[in-house]
Amino acid sequence: MDGTVRTHDATVRAEIKARMARTVKGVAEAHGTTATLRFLDEGNPPTVNDAALAKAVGVPARQRVFGAGAVRVEPQMVAEDFPFFGQKAPYFYFLLGTRNDAKGIGSVNHTATFDVDEDTLPLGVRALATLAWDFLARGGVRP
Repeated sequence: MDGTVRTHDATVRAEIKARMARTVKGVAEAHGTTATLRFLDEGNPPTVNDAALAKAVGVPARQRVFGAGAVRVEPQMVAEDFPFFGQKAPYFYFLLGTRNDAKGIGSVNHTATFDVDEDTLPLGVRALATLAWDFLARGGVRP
């Protein structure tokens, strides 16, 4: 059996791994056998935006591009290597919605049926340009 452990907090992830190890050992012992739990590596750190950057630049810029009602700010269980950049500099990571059920484009990424409503791409470029412009207008410094 294999899988992925995803959390929003590194401490929680460590606790989950410890609980998994206890569970595997306990279930195996209860059945008179042994089992091995192995993690391939530490995994990626959780993707957590810099709060000050998100508040000052990220959310307002996206709201201007997409409209306030179109911007959701909620935790997502993404597994990205992007947080490694965050060890060097503050970051703001966001997802661009690319599905369009009216066009039959409804699959999520990492699936064989994934597709993109290409009409969303100019909005994505506009959002990134607006974020960059707003950041640079602040003098290129974190809030």
